[in-house]
Amino acid sequence: MALIALCFAFMSLVIGCGYLWIASAIGQEAGLRNTRYGLVGLLTLFLIAIMMPQIASQLSEKTLSNLHILYWLPIIGFGSWGLSWPYRKQESGDLLLDAGRTWQNKVLFWIGLIEAGIATFITWLSSRHFLASLDSAGGLLQILQVRAPQVIFWWTIAILLISTGLSKLELREKGLCFLWTFVSWQQISAYWWENSQQNTLTIKVRRRLLLSPSFMSIRTPARYRDAIERIVNAHISQS
Repeated sequence: MALIALCFAFMSLVIGCGYLWIASAIGQEAGLRNTRYGLVGLLTLFLIAIMMPQIASQLSEKTLSNLHILYWLPIIGFGSWGLSWPYRKQESGDLLLDAGRTWQNKVLFWIGLIEAGIATFITWLSSRHFLASLDSAGGLLQILQVRAPQVIFWWTIAILLISTGLSKLELREKGLCFLWTFVSWQQISAYWWENSQQNTLTIKVRRRLLLSPSFMSIRTPARYRDAIERIVNAHISQS
């Protein structure tokens, strides 16, 4: 119980600091909305962290040793999502405005660099285990089965975050492209600029999935605010 209370207190601290940071960047109202959605994800992770020891205690050693195959699920998912972006982007039509990198892009880029550091460390550890197992065929096979998916997983996340961070906000003929996601004008039912952060554009999106957010807040570069306003207003009015 003490460990659970400590984890809950730590998670509350993270949520509070995260809200203050996000609110200072994109506005209080937008920060509160983003924190609410982030809270669902954090609570899910919290429950998984509590349940995993109990689940692991019920599994056999052979089953636990085969759990490394679960690394391939996010590797395939994230890899497919990233590699398919050029093809998905073709749906957006001709470029109307290149608004450059947003605040969110820059944050993801730095997170990606941290992930790259973690991936480098894990790669270094895995290489040590690999060298130590060269004299044993069974040990070498086990290292390749267990360590290789971990290394590929962390590098996949790092490359995806860095690449997404280097992408730009683009307003196009059929919608807008943001963080390797295409949102068509027909999906946007309304938009507004946040009062507490006038460069933050919030768009209300028609949901495709039940748990997906119904809005998207983008802190745009100040010099493009008027141009973005003209394009978005014209296309939302037509829609």
